[in-house]
Amino acid sequence: MKVTINTMKKLSRVQNSIYDDIKLQFLYHSNKLEGSTFNIQQLSILLDENMIVGEHSIDDVQETINSISLFDFVIDTLGEPMTPRLLREYHQVLKKNTRDEKYGFAGVFKKIPNKIMGVDLDVAQPYEVPERIDELLNNKIKSIKDIADFHQKFEAIHPFQDGNGRIGRYIILKQCIENNIDLIAIDDEYNKEYKNALYEAQVNDNIKPLTNVFIKCQVRLDTKLQSYHQIVNDMNASQEELPEHIFMFDNTMVGGRSQPFSDGYVIIKADKKDTAVEAFKSKYGRGQSDEVLCAEVITNSKRIEQIKNLDLPCHKYIDLTEPQEQTQSIRKKCAEGRK
Repeated sequence: MKVTINTMKKLSRVQNSIYDDIKLQFLYHSNKLEGSTFNIQQLSILLDENMIVGEHSIDDVQETINSISLFDFVIDTLGEPMTPRLLREYHQVLKKNTRDEKYGFAGVFKKIPNKIMGVDLDVAQPYEVPERIDELLNNKIKSIKDIADFHQKFEAIHPFQDGNGRIGRYIILKQCIENNIDLIAIDDEYNKEYKNALYEAQVNDNIKPLTNVFIKCQVRLDTKLQSYHQIVNDMNASQEELPEHIFMFDNTMVGGRSQPFSDGYVIIKADKKDTAVEAFKSKYGRGQSDEVLCAEVITNSKRIEQIKNLDLPCHKYIDLTEPQEQTQSIRKKCAEGRK
């Protein structure tokens, strides 16, 4: 089943929708491949009622909770280019409050050589990871064959200390939606076949078996979600776009203190004001009680395009997910423009 970016983002805002079923199927099978002890009923209760049922290790509980948050974050970032920074953000979400975070392994590429357990395969050394990830991310994705090839190469790099399999499968999800390809959830039914096909691709550069496993998983997920086909097809066909608003934070005060951008603007694209405010607070606020004042809300499409294309000092269209060094560069330009 194909789901467009717009459709997926719309569904993510609707409770008790197909979004929950897609999430359940994806998370259950992806986590089980890594040894999670949550069965599908226990995971469903966690998703629906925010309750833990059954006996599970602390890390299993935490990473399962994190995997739910990461699924939503991946959907939020649909349409964003896959970059090393975004990869590390995915990993940071997955490993929040786990032992990996405690030991400094969350949200960073591996620092110590690692391996794929049970497989005789040499993965990338830590010093090789940045260059090989940059090279991989330049690959164009147009087909399921491209996704399979990207996946086997990503897993052969094994860029993080732990959690590479899960991160790799989230990337598959993102690539399917962004490229209008039927969704792939690696079903536990094909666990052994998937691992054998992945090894075959990595050792012999033969991605046909892995591509075939992906196709089987597409068919299996499509069958499970069959009752939703018509509504999803109708939503996909709709030309209605998500509302586009620009939220300008000018001389903003958060928690009673001036912010780094008090000498210019922070301009955020979002579908609603609360989203923009929370995004700003999460990056620049000190706590949930911080008050954020939004100076102006712009919804006129022509003016939005004008603002996005401006190249004037102290008036920038800024994405809050940009690296801090780029943000500092923008501030420096603002300061120079006032001289």
